[in-house]
Amino acid sequence: MTGNKRKNPRDLTRLSGKPLAETLEPSSILASSTEEWVTSQDLAEHGLPFKPEVIQDMTIFLLANPNMSSTHLYRADILFDSWGSLRTPQQKEQSFAQNGNSNLETAEEHVEPITARQIPNFTLTRTVVRRLIPRNPNLDRVMDQTCHFYEHINESTDTNEESINRYLAVYTPHVTSKEDMPFYHPLLRSLAFLYDYNTHNNTSEPSPNPGTMSIHFLLFPNEPIQNRLERTLQALLTIQIRLARGTRLTGKPEGGGGASQNPAKDNVIPQHLVQNTYTRLKAKYAAELCQNWVESTEPSKHVFEDLAITAFLIELWRSMYGAVPADEQTSSPSTSSFPGFVDVACGNGVLVYVLLMEGYKGWGFDARRRKTWSIFPESVQSRLTEEIYIPKPFSETNPSLLQELTIKSHSGSFPKDTFIISNHADELTVWTPLMATLLCPESPSPFIAIPCCSHSLSGARFRR
Repeated sequence: MTGNKRKNPRDLTRLSGKPLAETLEPSSILASSTEEWVTSQDLAEHGLPFKPEVIQDMTIFLLANPNMSSTHLYRADILFDSWGSLRTPQQKEQSFAQNGNSNLETAEEHVEPITARQIPNFTLTRTVVRRLIPRNPNLDRVMDQTCHFYEHINESTDTNEESINRYLAVYTPHVTSKEDMPFYHPLLRSLAFLYDYNTHNNTSEPSPNPGTMSIHFLLFPNEPIQNRLERTLQALLTIQIRLARGTRLTGKPEGGGGASQNPAKDNVIPQHLVQNTYTRLKAKYAAELCQNWVESTEPSKHVFEDLAITAFLIELWRSMYGAVPADEQTSSPSTSSFPGFVDVACGNGVLVYVLLMEGYKGWGFDARRRKTWSIFPESVQSRLTEEIYIPKPFSETNPSLLQELTIKSHSGSFPKDTFIISNHADELTVWTPLMATLLCPESPSPFIAIPCCSHSLSGARFRR
């Protein structure tokens, strides 16, 4: 519905309404005798209020998060940072590793940056090489890209003149021809964002809305401006402005990773490990599960969500116990100390099914058998049971209640250190930490609780 659309942050009255190809002009910043850089007034937005620090912070954030501007991308892995502040995947793995267990699969990789352009009146301040990771590797390949950052500060001594701060980011893909360009990247040899910030020296405060953001680009030889490229460039400018509005300067150390755009979320496992495993699981299980789905609910929501949770658990257990999926196990005896898992209120059983198929021992239970259980192999169905959980304090206080039940029950007497999974367990969510503690008060079992509907300890719906 049109009423739900976000307001366009650009001033549409300034646009010419002409095709982009008819509005192109040489870039006064980047055009040279060897490269025909172009820009357009339709690819410029004036009257922006952002300080240069805001644009810089937002730009650094987008380096590792290109998914904010392209739905075809997962992320970008940083391969090199001349400042040394943006971490490579290997550095992230080492910093997150527990008990000396790190993902030794990923080797350190060096990719040589593309040589930086010499741009008149600009100083090169930083060079970053990143690898763009697509969501679907079966459709798109990864691509490396060098990102050069320049600054120009014109501090005029004349109090009647303007002082201009200019920030320039130039992105160059590591491709030799347009045929090598992945679908998710604009069909350009190079792309640049320029931000100009003007202030008057005769005032202590900058003039209102003194910023201008513009896009400059370098076409492949004899390549016309396609409609898709025009739409992509307009969208990129809009996204940059919208994200700049949400950027919060937090006073983090110089050269930080642009984390002020969003709070850091990779506090347990590095994002790239989980996403890589999720991509593998999706390719291995998703199609079959969706095709054989027998529940009345939409299969894609449940299947992909459970595969994502499974991917997280696999990488978490790799870090905690050194446990690896069956495909990665060697013929030598496993040194893993994985204690096994139990999925309480396991619902459709997809999580249990995939974990078992990946070689992790465990089981799941739910108060009601699901239709989905029937599509799994017998070896998996035998690990899914229909029973309810009655905490030990209640079952021991009044054992006669158990005799009145028409369904099997248990009191949570799992083997010591069993990893408890509580995924949308509803009434059992709030009981999960208590369940882990009751199992062994001196050393509670590890658990993960992913809440859904809010309930109190009595099982009644509750929300404060």
